[in-house]
Amino acid sequence: ASNEDVVAPSTVQKIVAVAAMEAGASGFVAKDWSAADILRAVRMVALGKEVFAAASPEANGVSLSDREREVIALISEGATNPEIAKRLYLSPHTVKEHTSSIYRKLDAAL
Repeated sequence: ASNEDVVAPSTVQKIVAVAAMEAGASGFVAKDWSAADILRAVRMVALGKEVFAAASPEANGVSLSDREREVIALISEGATNPEIAKRLYLSPHTVKEHTSSIYRKLDAAL
């Protein structure tokens, strides 16, 4: 994306960006970014900056519960709903409710 373009990432990209942030990443680049944009992002992270400040749930008025943060962190690690349920001692249905809540909150705010 050039400086003149406005890119509206998909809901999945938004959630992945937030999950990356929640997991402790300093930056997130989408696969459709140009090489120049990716290089700029890497340089910014190397300077101690974040490239996705707007992806922060709090920056967009979203408040995730502690449990939702745990779920999104496990999602960012690639865990499936049944794996998340087992690791957090929850039912698969409860995990699905948490993921649905996360999607709703992030889609409405990002």
